[in-house]
Amino acid sequence: MNQLTLNLPVLTYHDLFRPEKLAQLSEIFYAEVKQKAPDVFEAFSHYQNTKGVGMTDVEISTVLVAMAPYLSAFLENMFGVENECKKFRIEAEKTSDLRLQKGFLHPPSPEEDRCRRSRQDRFAPAG
Repeated sequence: MNQLTLNLPVLTYHDLFRPEKLAQLSEIFYAEVKQKAPDVFEAFSHYQNTKGVGMTDVEISTVLVAMAPYLSAFLENMFGVENECKKFRIEAEKTSDLRLQKGFLHPPSPEEDRCRRSRQDRFAPAG
């Protein structure tokens, strides 16, 4: 039987079931976000430290939504499924004609549409 391996040199798959190792995994993730997006990490750290007390629902949602792409990328890398996930994102972008911005659905702007098409061209499967 094949054993699932993680793309993290300090952790194994079985560590995902050990609370102290999950704490270590969290720290690895937070360090990565802090390095890639210090402002996002700072906002999340504030939310985490205050448990959202003093923040509006919109502020909390904004923080969590800002963290989502970093968590997705981290998990994709950790499990080695980046290519598979990229296929799903490309398909979702092709089928989505609406964008969620500031709480309202709206059609993509011409610039957003050009950007989306450019990304599709770069990541389109060969053949």
